[in-house]
Amino acid sequence: MSASEACKKSLVTLESYLRDEHTNSETLKFSVNSVLTVDGKKPSPLEEVEILDTIATYIMLKNEEDVKYRLFFEVFPVDKDISADCLYFLIKLSSLAICLGLSPVLEIVSLWLKVRVCQLYASSALQSANYLPYISYEIIEEFVTALTSDMLSIQGSPLTSNPTLSKNDIIQSGDPNKDNPLYIIPSVSPAFADAFLSGVSLVYGFYPSLKSSVCNFTVTHEATKIPPPQIILCISHWLRLSRISKQHQPGTNPFSSWTSIDWPSAARRHKFLNHPRFSIDQILMFQPPPPLCLIWWTIFEPLRHIMR
Repeated sequence: MSASEACKKSLVTLESYLRDEHTNSETLKFSVNSVLTVDGKKPSPLEEVEILDTIATYIMLKNEEDVKYRLFFEVFPVDKDISADCLYFLIKLSSLAICLGLSPVLEIVSLWLKVRVCQLYASSALQSANYLPYISYEIIEEFVTALTSDMLSIQGSPLTSNPTLSKNDIIQSGDPNKDNPLYIIPSVSPAFADAFLSGVSLVYGFYPSLKSSVCNFTVTHEATKIPPPQIILCISHWLRLSRISKQHQPGTNPFSSWTSIDWPSAARRHKFLNHPRFSIDQILMFQPPPPLCLIWWTIFEPLRHIMR
């Protein structure tokens, strides 16, 4: 049996278990683990591609939204810790979805990322170190930095044609990067554009970073991750198109909708995401608006140059 066939069989089995209210946790755990392995072993690079393609296809063809989301969150949990191997597959699945424009996949990933980010803000707001113990900034950081690296390493893209390109070089050369898949994310998945911005502005920043100021993280100047110039230009492109579309066709263009996602309402569509132990729609109430995220770049970056 090929990796693709084995993965599809595991997904079908997992779905049947999720529909059965009497399935015990151990059976469910074993079924989840089999989705990303081949005969219980770590897949080869070629088998990884087959598995990723199978998962993406399964999600794209599944019409039952609640079942699709529940299956995804079982394989890639948002309400508990996630293994390194599982996170690796999620990053690669996200990269694949961005490159191929797979909106249904990105819509689910966006909710996963947004919830992870909002958990940090909720923990800070409630001032409880024990609140939602599975919260891990490192998970968000690994997802954002690895996905960014994947997108910036696409062969033939102007974003990577010159790895030493500075921000001023990019700005002065116009906007040569529009062929990179990152540029069309707002039109493919407005929700993912919002969630990705939330993650990027949390992980990257200028001292004092958003991470240290809003989430009560102690971050030294040396530990601050400066956002790649290409990412800054890409987000500027999103904002520019959003402004233009609102001026000409208010509320009708997908490039404008990514700035006003109603996350709590999106979560409430899926009943399994909300229960006494873990209510995602309440967690999402702690999301910072995109302008608050971006203000740390637009204020502290100029100040950095003034103080030099």
